[in-house]
Amino acid sequence: MSRAIQDGTILKPTENAANEIVPSKGIVNGTTSSNGATKREYRFAPNRLPRFPLPDINALCDAFLTGVKAFATPSEFANTLRAVEDFKQPGGQGQLLYSRAAARAADPSVENWEYELQLQRGFLDRRVSLTPCTSFWFSHPLSTRQHSQAERAALLAYTINNFKLKLDAGLVEPEVLNERELTTAFHKWIFNTVRVPGVDSDEMVKHPNNDYCVVFWKGHAYKLSLCTRDQPATYQELFTAFELILRQPVARSFVTILTADNRRPWAEARQQLQLHDSQNAANIKTIEAAAFSVSLDEANPTTAAERGRQFHFGGEKDAANRWHDKSLQFVVCSNGASGTIGEHTMLDALTLGKLNDAIAAAISSHSHTEAGTMSATTTTTLEPLPLKIDLKLEAHIEKVRVQYADSIKDAEHAYFSFEGYGSKALRAVKMSPKSVFQLVVQLAAHSTFGYTPPCWETVNQAHYHLGRVDIIQVVNPQVAAFLAAARDPSVDLPERRALLIKATRAHIASINKAGRNLGWERNLTALRALLENGEQVPALYEDPVYKKVRPRVMMSNCFETGMLEKGCMWKAPEAVWSHYEVYDERYVFIPPLTI
Repeated sequence: MSRAIQDGTILKPTENAANEIVPSKGIVNGTTSSNGATKREYRFAPNRLPRFPLPDINALCDAFLTGVKAFATPSEFANTLRAVEDFKQPGGQGQLLYSRAAARAADPSVENWEYELQLQRGFLDRRVSLTPCTSFWFSHPLSTRQHSQAERAALLAYTINNFKLKLDAGLVEPEVLNERELTTAFHKWIFNTVRVPGVDSDEMVKHPNNDYCVVFWKGHAYKLSLCTRDQPATYQELFTAFELILRQPVARSFVTILTADNRRPWAEARQQLQLHDSQNAANIKTIEAAAFSVSLDEANPTTAAERGRQFHFGGEKDAANRWHDKSLQFVVCSNGASGTIGEHTMLDALTLGKLNDAIAAAISSHSHTEAGTMSATTTTTLEPLPLKIDLKLEAHIEKVRVQYADSIKDAEHAYFSFEGYGSKALRAVKMSPKSVFQLVVQLAAHSTFGYTPPCWETVNQAHYHLGRVDIIQVVNPQVAAFLAAARDPSVDLPERRALLIKATRAHIASINKAGRNLGWERNLTALRALLENGEQVPALYEDPVYKKVRPRVMMSNCFETGMLEKGCMWKAPEAVWSHYEVYDERYVFIPPLTI
């Protein structure tokens, strides 16, 4: 399983939960306590939430059948039914896997029976690059007055550092969704966290008590202290430091593009960098231990599409101005436009909800006078972190640059906002706004692909301890019936409306069940992860219908973040990940497009 290194002590990510206090050189579980006038200690205590449930095997199989039926012919579905019955058979391989899951669910030392299975299989064992197909991004709200690059960077660093101090001190309230408190167990992975590449599997590492960030300018890294004289750095001090960095007359470096490579070759290149020069090893360690990173990009994005391409992909010049292993990166462009990049392994979009709120509030309230009263000097420590390379590494860097440019050349994020219609009108006729607009997404998918593909939608499960998200298959039989009728001119409007109501109700039911972990996709995936070497794979996992709905051609989600734009992307070039938001009198669609 993955490991986290905390101040020299190796712990699994799920150790030291809400009920435990495990000291380790001053580190006790998360929030900050004072040990004298200037000494801070890191200790984090997640909120106490219900344990993650294990569904009954019959309910799990019923959910699976409902989710795949629309994509099966009668004869195919008959074979699937037999595979399901075999899976449930007492003494069979499916029941064996389920009994192992039940043992984990009943074990008090296992905090969440599914968590580490999904973490390992869904993230750490995957060998594909973290960008652009694992990371997610937000663009920050625009300011009423354009900020300079140093001004916005200082504002972000100051705001984020103060948020970090509040988080460490236990002063950040849990996110609440649908009147339910969400887990804070992943808050400790927001700052000072890195995903370290390995040849066969990665690991997550936590470096607490490091009060600095790393700034990237033209691919060069600089360590910037967030603490001066044992006090948080002021906005003015940070502004002066960022201006100093921006004045550095350096040629562009491309070494950090290595972090955009697939995980195995990046792990090997990272080791080569460390062995090539002892200072490289020390500087990589410094970068990885930083609270967060700030990338100062040369680009000047002005449209939603330009911001998406710049923040997510690095635009035309700045792809090597990132360190993609960091859990939390911020990007600031030459025109003051800024955004967030989240590494998905330990962070979901909702994990950053309170931080997003703090950033939005800071941008909205920032006054012009602060930018005009800067000191000519800074007391913050600024240290270059060069990485030396040899000819072999240089050749590999050029290879990765070409490879990465090819992976993003046809990728783009689009942003569509429509005014005058939204949730207010739909609620007036007793329709679920988000479900109705999900069906709009499905109609658009058919127009895009020429057929109705399987579409997955994320469902929040963070109201359980260490809960994250499940995914449901949107196109169930009721949804499929409506989609067929909507394209059939022989079906009159009253019948279409009746089918629409049935489809939205079925969609709501699927979401509600998945919210209680009565869905099937992540549960079946977790059960499969419990197979031991040499054991027979249950026939259900080889079923043609099961395999037919598995490819991630279409993904959709709906939630509000308070950010201007946002996005994620699948690896397959034909795949579409569509984010949408519904407000009282407007709605927004944010799909990735092929140029």
